[in-house]
Amino acid sequence: MSLARRTLAALASLLPAIAIAVTYFFWRDGLGSQVAFHWDARGRVDGVIETGWVFGLALGIASAAGAIAAIVVLLKSPSLRTKRDVLTWTGFFAGIGMALWLVPAGLTYAAGSAQDAELNGWLILLAALLLYGVLLRTFVPSREQREVDEEPSVRTISSGWAATVYSPQIGVAFAIFAVAGAAGLVAAQEAPVIVRTLIWAVLAIAGIALVALLGIDVRVDQEGLRIRSALLRFPLKQVPASKLGDVRTTTVHPSDWGGWGIRKHGGSTAFIVNGRHAVSASLRDGGEVLVTIPERKLPRDLKRPGSDGDS
Repeated sequence: MSLARRTLAALASLLPAIAIAVTYFFWRDGLGSQVAFHWDARGRVDGVIETGWVFGLALGIASAAGAIAAIVVLLKSPSLRTKRDVLTWTGFFAGIGMALWLVPAGLTYAAGSAQDAELNGWLILLAALLLYGVLLRTFVPSREQREVDEEPSVRTISSGWAATVYSPQIGVAFAIFAVAGAAGLVAAQEAPVIVRTLIWAVLAIAGIALVALLGIDVRVDQEGLRIRSALLRFPLKQVPASKLGDVRTTTVHPSDWGGWGIRKHGGSTAFIVNGRHAVSASLRDGGEVLVTIPERKLPRDLKRPGSDGDS
């Protein structure tokens, strides 16, 4: 990724904060001490907020997200996958910052007062701003060359092997998510029922996904490769022996795949949940399935499933 393209992506990451600051400079004389911040089902204002407070909050969110994105994208070391993911999420939060300021302040400025601000079609702008991360992601090319620190050791599995892997990193993420979710629900107590329902639905889906990855069971035997959630007991990935190639141990960095969790790249799937060591199974039709495993749980001898040791 060229320096010019990285610089352009960094500037685009900072654009939300710049837009908030510039519009405040031009609108401040036309805004009162309060701006409209909540509308009822008919689109009428039923809640206002202090202008300075919402400006500071919006600028803080957009500035922090933009700074993180700019730093990551300007550095050479993070992989392209990591940069794309960082730009996606920081762009999402920067879009939230823009929405927090541009929608209420813009409506209030256009109407002349907070009480006369009408929501109308501005919901479209609100939805569009939340997709800002998708736009930022396009600045980073999709092709990347995975770097491997050392040649993987290819062995043969002489017998079935299984392990259960727990992820402290995802456990920490779940704890942070639980606290943030609880705080969000408390803050949304006065929101319309549909908003609270959507918040509950998002929290439930994300919570289940995190719990599913807190622990995973991995098994390689004559039937093939099977990966399932250790806590929820449902399958995450199954590959029959007839579709597997060689099974090997290797080392990876989470940044090689774009971070922790379930990662996909082309025809490959990686379960990055614990440490740098991994078991990787190649697929006969291309790609691989990779699972990070603590070193002490790595298989000592490997064999391609379905073979008799003479092929």
